[in-house]
Amino acid sequence: MGYLTLDRQRVFFYSLLTVLALALFMVFPGFAQVVTVTGEENNIDIQQVNYTIAGEELVQVSAEGNQNPSPEDVPVVISSIITSEGRTIFATVRTPAVSNPNQAIGNNEIRPSAIQIVRSDNTIISHRDATFFENLEAVVSTPDIRSYWDINAQPSIPRGEQFVDLIYDGPVVTSGYLLYTERDGNSATDFIALGRDGEPIEGANVIEVRGFQWQTGIHHITNVPDQSQEMVLFSPAIFESDEPIHGIRIIAVNEPDGKLVFFVNAISATPDVAERVNSELGGQAVLNIFDNDELNGLPLNPIDVQLNVIEDFPPGTAVLNPDGTVDVAPNTAPGDYTLTYEISTGTESDRAEVTIEVIEYKPEAFDDAAQLPDSFGQDSLLNVLDNDILNGLPALIENVNLSTLSNESPAFISLTDDGSVDIAQGIPGGSYTLVYQICDSADPGKCDQAAVEIVVAPTVLDAVDDDFGNVNLNRAGIIGEVLPNDLLNGQAITEGRATVELLDADGLSGVSLSPEGALSIPEGLPNGMYELLYELKETINPGNTDQATIRFSLLDIQLEANDDEVITDQNQSVDINLLENDFINTGELLVETLQIISQPENGNLVQNADGSVTYVPNVNFSGADSFSYEICENTDRQFCDQAMVSIVVRPILLEVVKTPNVTEIPVGGMVNYNIRLTNNSAFDLQDVRVEDVLPEGLMFLSAMPEPAENDLWLIENIASGEVFNIELQVMGSSLGQVVNIAEISIGDYSDLAQAVPVDVLPRPVDISISKTSFGIDIYEGNEFEYEIRVSNNGSGAVEGISVQDELPSGLAYLGFTGDATPGVSGNTISWTIADIEAGEEKVYRIRVQATSTGTISNTALLQVPADQVNLSPVQEATDTNQVSSFFIPNVITPGTLDGKNDTFEIRGIGRFSQSRLTIMNRNGDHVFASEDYQNDWAAEGLNGGSYYYVLVITDSMGDTQTYKGWVQVVK
Repeated sequence: MGYLTLDRQRVFFYSLLTVLALALFMVFPGFAQVVTVTGEENNIDIQQVNYTIAGEELVQVSAEGNQNPSPEDVPVVISSIITSEGRTIFATVRTPAVSNPNQAIGNNEIRPSAIQIVRSDNTIISHRDATFFENLEAVVSTPDIRSYWDINAQPSIPRGEQFVDLIYDGPVVTSGYLLYTERDGNSATDFIALGRDGEPIEGANVIEVRGFQWQTGIHHITNVPDQSQEMVLFSPAIFESDEPIHGIRIIAVNEPDGKLVFFVNAISATPDVAERVNSELGGQAVLNIFDNDELNGLPLNPIDVQLNVIEDFPPGTAVLNPDGTVDVAPNTAPGDYTLTYEISTGTESDRAEVTIEVIEYKPEAFDDAAQLPDSFGQDSLLNVLDNDILNGLPALIENVNLSTLSNESPAFISLTDDGSVDIAQGIPGGSYTLVYQICDSADPGKCDQAAVEIVVAPTVLDAVDDDFGNVNLNRAGIIGEVLPNDLLNGQAITEGRATVELLDADGLSGVSLSPEGALSIPEGLPNGMYELLYELKETINPGNTDQATIRFSLLDIQLEANDDEVITDQNQSVDINLLENDFINTGELLVETLQIISQPENGNLVQNADGSVTYVPNVNFSGADSFSYEICENTDRQFCDQAMVSIVVRPILLEVVKTPNVTEIPVGGMVNYNIRLTNNSAFDLQDVRVEDVLPEGLMFLSAMPEPAENDLWLIENIASGEVFNIELQVMGSSLGQVVNIAEISIGDYSDLAQAVPVDVLPRPVDISISKTSFGIDIYEGNEFEYEIRVSNNGSGAVEGISVQDELPSGLAYLGFTGDATPGVSGNTISWTIADIEAGEEKVYRIRVQATSTGTISNTALLQVPADQVNLSPVQEATDTNQVSSFFIPNVITPGTLDGKNDTFEIRGIGRFSQSRLTIMNRNGDHVFASEDYQNDWAAEGLNGGSYYYVLVITDSMGDTQTYKGWVQVVK
């Protein structure tokens, strides 16, 4: 069962299960009442439980707080229980047989673990195992707390159904005890008392266990080890049965996991019964009263007890011998004889009743009766032995001699050798008696007789008049059946039970009535109303008859099926009223006679209840099609006519043309597409769908009319001959050749319209570039700037212009000004102009330093994106300038013998138009000045040391530059 452990959860389950108990009471209304057993109600209180585990004794004296003993994989056997009254009881040694198992047991559709036997040695036996019942019998025969049945969650034993029946070899001792254990004490179980026949005892109580008293703390090592077994003890006497209990049915109300074990007092006397003792012969030792008695839970040894007869058998019937056997004297009168005895040892004693059933050994035949509904007879109507008895047991053909003494209808009634009574076909209605005899085959002188009464119901025929209405005299054959409305015993006549014969044809020649009831006429009989007479006869009793009339009118009936011509359109079904132009001169045509003779080749037909048909042409078929049909005077299809239906399916003729206004556009340029739909069909076109999904490279701008959604136009109707136009304006969005396709559909019809290709070309722009260093004089070491101008000479804005300037050797990059962020890689400077409007000019400056002399030529390039083409002739600009030598020394050595570096020689000074030099000592005193320096200062008269100079030069452009620094004089 489940694993709920909280008390309030148990209360919820037990409250819910009260409904199941009520349902059980309704299923078995023969029960007196339901008795509820809990740990406090209708139970017997346990005071102490003694166990044996691995040869050791374990004693529990409290109903709570008990622990699981070790070892955990061996049996824990209850050796005895002491009740609150101080009585010591023991488990009985009787082993019950398991019977009447639930159909779920052994069912391969139920998972193996759903129903199983758990053994203390950790063996688990599935319900699919062949030894399941053998293990179940062992579990309920021993008080091992760790061995029990285990019923798990659904699907398993359906809730409220029986699990199994436990059947004992003798009556249950009602003075004994029933111990029921259940894992965790959280599942409800019901118990039903069973009689000797294994069926529930009428009037006995149903016991429902809904609570437990003793929490053992003992659990299995692997099977839900967090749930321990709980116990409750109660008396079988609360079944309150009026007859001996021979078994107990276990009802799995809520998937219980437990076991049921019988306990008895220290000394236990069990009732005994001896059945069917021969009154004539009697019997020696028909039973032994000690065989089922117990002492301290073990089979009783007579020498250990004192035997006393409390109430003896009647004199001259049966005798209880000192060894416990019972003898029955010969010629004892039939009857039930009882004795009450007591066995005792010390202060303990128990009583039981012995019952001896004495019967006369003889055959007993009992009368039988049966009825037949008609004269058709029946084999094995009954078997006379079914209710007969021999020596108190059912009589069998193997142990009796069977014979017929008299038979009122031997031609139709016979008693067979196996005791069955056969009735032959054709037996007249009435009552019949057969007398038979049975004799004991072992003692043929003992016989008995009985009678079999058989009543055969009379067969009543009722021939009912027929009216076949108007009949076409232009046709021959069957015009009607007379048997369908005739009756036998008030019921329709089944095949073979009766025949008919025509008695009077009312003057018509060639008319015939078959024995099965079919009336046929020849063609060409005269007009008129006719009444024929026929006779109905029972097949097996031809003397049983009845008569009836057949009425009909012969008419000259005319029937015409006329051809039809139908027009429909491609993919359009059409309803055709076939009978509208057909004719019959006797009233309305019968719709049920309409039958399609040949099917159309290019479509399907659906017949409607009103006689019309619906023609559905095959998808996109157009052209001619046809089918034929037949109508008849009536459903026997004896007089019919046929017609042809010709169908013309008109085609959908929709001319679709898609054209652009230009075949070349620049990126960003416009193209207009016209989709022209011309309905050349002979009918209007409805629900036309036009889908124009633009290819990559085109972007939708507008359309007339506007689409219903996205790229889809829905045209409700295009009249025959009408032209419908759709105008689209789109823009070229990327380079390439594009092909625009429109898809047209009308239901299952579809077509395509493909426009000629349109080339999307680069957009023409006019972007020029210029570059200059302004022609300035540049000397080695000078810093100067290049100015780069980019101009948009076109009529539209331009985006994404790339400019690149790769500095030549001899120049070092210093900085950049302008509205862009340059990228510098080595001597390459590049930047992107995001956008430049028409007529706009952008100016950028690159500052550099001349690092060597010579000619420097610097080129700047511009480039537009791939979707644009630059038409300007000036897409690169080059500036060429000269870097002249110019060197101011920082050391001179005048007066040295090598004759070198004696003067302050400024190389390149002669290139300037003017030069003014001033030299000062460290104190700021002027020591030399020249307005036109000639490279002649040699520090004459001055000491060696550091001197500060200021040189101002004027170039050919009139621009001045000032150079300052220190020069070291070494003497």
